[in-house]
Amino acid sequence: MVRTCIEAMECVGFTTSYRLVNISKDLSTPIWVKIEQNVTGSVYDRVIAHLIYNNDQIFREKKILAMNFVGEIRSMNLIASGDDRSIVILTTSIESGRENGLLLSSKGWRIHDLKRKASLSEMYKFLREAGEEGFHVINLWDNDTNVSVFGNIAVEILDQLGCIDYFIASIFDPSVLVGVAKVLKKECGKAVKVYGIEPSHISIVSNWYSGIGGGSAFQDPILNFTYDVIPNVLLKNRDTIDGFINVDYPEIISIWRKLLLMENLNVGYISSVNVAGARKFNEKGRIASGRVVTLLTDSLVMYMGTEYFMDQFLSK
Repeated sequence: MVRTCIEAMECVGFTTSYRLVNISKDLSTPIWVKIEQNVTGSVYDRVIAHLIYNNDQIFREKKILAMNFVGEIRSMNLIASGDDRSIVILTTSIESGRENGLLLSSKGWRIHDLKRKASLSEMYKFLREAGEEGFHVINLWDNDTNVSVFGNIAVEILDQLGCIDYFIASIFDPSVLVGVAKVLKKECGKAVKVYGIEPSHISIVSNWYSGIGGGSAFQDPILNFTYDVIPNVLLKNRDTIDGFINVDYPEIISIWRKLLLMENLNVGYISSVNVAGARKFNEKGRIASGRVVTLLTDSLVMYMGTEYFMDQFLSK
C-alpha cells in the first residue's frame, strides 16, 4: 500500500511541493517525490517558460514545430500564436491529438498525427525533415537545451534537501534524467547515484547501457509509441547515469491505481513508472540508508481520453 506522510515542504519555481512518500510500510527508507506536473500539463512547461522568457527569437520566426511526445499540447497554450505563423504540433497520441486539435482549432494550429505505431526513429526523421523545411523545431523531449533547463530541478532539490543519495527517473523523460543528474553530480560528486527506469517490456536502453545489445522494439500500450533507438541525449551523456532499473508493466499499472485512488495524486503514466522504479530499487535492498528522490512529471489529464485509460480505470 502506498502511504503518503503528512509532512510537506513548500517548493520554489514552477513546482507544487515535495511530498514524503513511503512506498511500502516495511521499508525504512522514505522516497521523496517531487511534483512537477501542474494544471496545464507537465514538467515540460518549464521548457515553454524558458523559451518565452529567454529565447524570444522564436516569436520572430514564421514557422514553428512543437514536438509533443504524448499529448501535452495544452502546454503549448503558453506559446503566442498568430495567423502569420505556421505552427505544427507533432503528437504520438492519436486520441489526445484529435481532442486537442479541436480545442486549439481557433488558434489556427495544425495537428500532425504520426501513425499509431510511431517509433522514435520515425519521430527523429520527421523532426529532421521539418528542420530542413525551415521550421524552428521545439523538441520538448530529447534536446540539449532542455537538459540545462531541467537542471533547475536539481537546484531546487539541493535547496530543499541538500545532497541526496539517489535520484531516479524514467527513460521517458531523458532530458529530465540527464539534466538533473548533471547538476547533482557536479554539486555532490560520487556521493549521489543516478538511476534510469525502463519498463522491462522495452529494455532497449538498459541493454545498451550494460553492453548486452539492443532490446526489442516494443510499442508501449499507454504511450502509443515504439522505442527502437536510444534517445540522443542518453547517448551523449552515458557517464552521468550509474545504472538502469527494469520494472514490470503490471507493477507500473498497480502503482498508478494506488497513486490515483489511494493517494489522490492525479498523475500520469510516466510518474507511475518513476514511483514503481523507486519502489523496486528499495526492494532490491540496495539502500541501507539515505534519501531517494524521484519525480511526478506528468498529469492525469493527458491520458483520460485514451482508449486504454477508459478500459483500465473507468470500466472497473
